[in-house]
Amino acid sequence: MCKIYCIYLLTVYGLAAGAAQNSENGCVLPAYPPHGNYTVDGRPEAVPGQTYDFVSLTVTCDPGYGVVGSNATYCSSRNVWRQPMPQCIRFCRLTPHPSVKYYCKITGDGVVSGIRVCRELEPHGTVVVPECNRPVYYFSGVLLDMHCVDGVWDHIGICQPDCGTPTPRAEPLIYNGERTQRGELPWHAGIYIKDFTPYMLICSGSLISTKVLVSAAQCFRSAREEPLVASRYAVALGKIYRPWNHTMELGPHKSDVEEIKIPATYAGEESHFQADIALVFMSTPVVYTTYIRPVCVDFGAEFDKEQLRSTNKGTITGWGLTSEDDVGRGSPVLQTAEMPYVDTEKCIADMPSDFRRFITVDKLCAGTVNGTGAGVCRGDSGGGLVFPNVERGIQRYYLRGVLSVAPRNEHRCNVHTYAAFTHIFSHATFIKDRVPIF
Repeated sequence: MCKIYCIYLLTVYGLAAGAAQNSENGCVLPAYPPHGNYTVDGRPEAVPGQTYDFVSLTVTCDPGYGVVGSNATYCSSRNVWRQPMPQCIRFCRLTPHPSVKYYCKITGDGVVSGIRVCRELEPHGTVVVPECNRPVYYFSGVLLDMHCVDGVWDHIGICQPDCGTPTPRAEPLIYNGERTQRGELPWHAGIYIKDFTPYMLICSGSLISTKVLVSAAQCFRSAREEPLVASRYAVALGKIYRPWNHTMELGPHKSDVEEIKIPATYAGEESHFQADIALVFMSTPVVYTTYIRPVCVDFGAEFDKEQLRSTNKGTITGWGLTSEDDVGRGSPVLQTAEMPYVDTEKCIADMPSDFRRFITVDKLCAGTVNGTGAGVCRGDSGGGLVFPNVERGIQRYYLRGVLSVAPRNEHRCNVHTYAAFTHIFSHATFIKDRVPIF
């Protein structure tokens, strides 16, 4: 009876073979930490209560918990542990976000002594100071400190893309236009067809999110029955030069096209180019930089009316023909021009009678007559007409139109009349239902 009982006691108190017999001289394994476990190096069978001459252990925590500092400790003799037993603390997970940098306050005795770059897991009580990744992202108000409370952040600080802002004094289409500086309109994209080597530019587009451009439906389909084959196209952002592979280009973003969405009502010339708008989804998302960022999009009715006044001038960019009878293949470098908004009634009255049917309910007009200002030419289709607005001392550009059609004449490029743009306000639902940021 005593033999059986003694073996039981040896097992319970960790005095089995291999463990030190004298706990006064050895190291007794402590209890597992709350919300965690540990393993003993070289002794996979070891459990709390056993005694060894020397022991080194490593703590692992349950999901949602972590160790502050080192997760290991050791004891060499007389139950003296060189570091306190690591404890599993409730942690908040801080998921990285491209728009913001997270800095954690360093505190001691309730006093903040500095800040450090935050880790992915931060313990209960951590205070985070979020900071926008400027100049690519911004926050219109004041970013509040974040607090980790029992494994949950009281809020997450995230900044917005700094949309519609040109890059000031950046590096060095439009008939009577001016050469565009690098980053001057960082949302402008070239759309290329892959049927040729190298790829050939066919249209333009405007970046509105990390994956989506707004362009014209006519760039991809001339009639309702034509299939959409997204794999035929590629896009490039951050470019100044027209060729797909120009050796002087600095860090453009290039991507195949993954998907193209066009309104079901679009039927090309058959329906007078009504609903001439397309959403182009890139296979490779953009990482916003100083020279590649989105244009602002706002569907507020009153703001739309405020921007579209006859005294206001919009800006358009492209690689289209640069003169009435340009016999080349368009401008070799990006061109920018200002085009004043034209009231619809005046636009219809001044347009040739056979063209008025193309001024559909979803169109707006811009430009001048008699060649007195800048005009649009072949190759500019799909480009965005943007209007500025000053907000807190910062000028931002908002996308209002997508270049659709202009009257034809005997020249290769008719610069003596207005151009018609698809008014994106008329397609707010189409865009908002398909682009998650809205």
